[in-house]
Amino acid sequence: MIYYVGIDISKFKHDFCIISIAGEVIVENSSFENNKKEFQSFLNQLKPYDKAQSRIAFEATGHYSSNLESFLNNQEYYL
Repeated sequence: MIYYVGIDISKFKHDFCIISIAGEVIVENSSFENNKKEFQSFLNQLKPYDKAQSRIAFEATGHYSSNLESFLNNQEYYL
């Protein structure tokens, strides 16, 4: 099954949700702070879902999203 992860990027924290391809809300309105420790916490929430079946998207916000993008790419999640 394919899962969509939508992330709203901001300066201090990021909000996200996870929805299945069938439209089922898996994780509703959760957030994590914009730092490596919280990125790891977010990653733990993604672990139950196959990387190959996960689609992650967020807005291009320049430097506010660059650390998260790099972190996810290093974890072999591609955006």
